[in-house]
Amino acid sequence: MKSNHQGLEQINNAIHMILKISEQNASILPDLKLRTEQLLEIFSGLNPKQHESKSEVQNEDRKKADIRLQGFNPLESQVWREICQKYGSSLSQNELLSLAEVIASHIGTRVDREAKRRKEVLIKWFDENSEKILAFLPYVIIEDMFGRPPIGSQMAK
Repeated sequence: MKSNHQGLEQINNAIHMILKISEQNASILPDLKLRTEQLLEIFSGLNPKQHESKSEVQNEDRKKADIRLQGFNPLESQVWREICQKYGSSLSQNELLSLAEVIASHIGTRVDREAKRRKEVLIKWFDENSEKILAFLPYVIIEDMFGRPPIGSQMAK
């Protein structure tokens, strides 16, 4: 957003320079300057988030995630039960995210930003895409860098 704002400022400066060169057009300079400033004000109003602090953005993200998770219970999610049964319930956020990204690329969807950041939201993402994921899950094998399945998974037994 800053680059757009800077671009408008550069345009404003360029117009001023052009008009200074040509005295014939100098009479329209005040009107042109006023209109450019109005555009800058409108542009700033369209981008209220540029003035928000990091904590305000984090609070807003948290609220969105809480709304998304409202009424969701992972224990009632069929796809989450399948994942826990097949791979174990102790998968880390990173392991789940890797699984989600592999599956997403094969089912034609993507893992959204919030799902990448919080395990609870990632579990909800699995639930939201459960129909496609459940069809693909039997073909997914998780191994560590030594080729071993996760501890506690069906595959380790």
